[in-house]
Amino acid sequence: MTGAPSLGLVSCVKNEERFLAAFLEYHRRLGVSRAYVFLDRCTDASAEIAAAFPWVRVIPVQEHCDETFRYVAGLHRFCSALALDRAREEGLDWLMLLDPDEFAYGRFLPPWPGGTGRHRASAEEGDLRKLCAGVASDVDMIVLRTKELVPCRLGESLPFWEQAFFQSRFPLRHRVYDPMRPSVRRTVRWLGNNVGKSIVRVGADVRARGSHFWHVERDGRLQEPKTVRLGAFCHFHVTGVRHWLEKFTKLAHEPDVWAGGDRVPFTKRVWKAAAAHLDERAAWEYLERSVFRSERELCLRALMGQLSRETTVKDILSEAPSFWGP
Repeated sequence: MTGAPSLGLVSCVKNEERFLAAFLEYHRRLGVSRAYVFLDRCTDASAEIAAAFPWVRVIPVQEHCDETFRYVAGLHRFCSALALDRAREEGLDWLMLLDPDEFAYGRFLPPWPGGTGRHRASAEEGDLRKLCAGVASDVDMIVLRTKELVPCRLGESLPFWEQAFFQSRFPLRHRVYDPMRPSVRRTVRWLGNNVGKSIVRVGADVRARGSHFWHVERDGRLQEPKTVRLGAFCHFHVTGVRHWLEKFTKLAHEPDVWAGGDRVPFTKRVWKAAAAHLDERAAWEYLERSVFRSERELCLRALMGQLSRETTVKDILSEAPSFWGP
């Protein structure tokens, strides 16, 4: 895309070999020219995967900071600030903050009418540089809208991009079981969150604000910069049993109260405790009861307009023959 603004990507990684190669290839296809991948004590193949992409800068967190962060948001804030400095040194125009299980797209695709078809995504349509080029010059932050995966019962051997049902407008009703009590709570909320993720103008006078956004300081107060809400990202929050175990075991060290004093949502508290105690078989039984939905139910909810059925990641990766190997 001639004359387009340059776009960087920052991501904090701890044992993300499940997503990382697809994450990097996908966002390269959508216009990212530099990625800053911060490795947080990885013991899997994440470092080797990231290093295989010449346009990626691999940065071990412990080379820059000896601190053990109590909250993941603190780690993200530290890494984002470091990445912003590097993006400025390299002359990039915009910097996007995402986790490896999040895949951005330059357009928000609404549910397919009637839920019976699907829109085929393309790198040209979803180009994130076009998204950045289209905002006004006084806009310093773009917030991407959340599309959260509603996981279907698929085998562990299938790649995560075969999951195809997402909630974006209203969360579904869930029954969250606490296997450690045991008890159950009915809830209508996102299993992760729906606050969005952001792309920030590198030249703006901003500071990192946790895992999602940036802020500016005005009159001694921290405020949101001039912002527009455009585009979207697919969040593969939970894709299978092993992913669930890995993800929430990594989060088990976090307190059950946020730094600001609010309690961590019930679902996250329960899942952290459960993941630390359940083996894979018990976790499968638990997720079958509490999280996974049948394809029949998901198709019906898509037909009713409650979910969108899309294969954005698979569509984009299909345009990259080298990703699939010889």
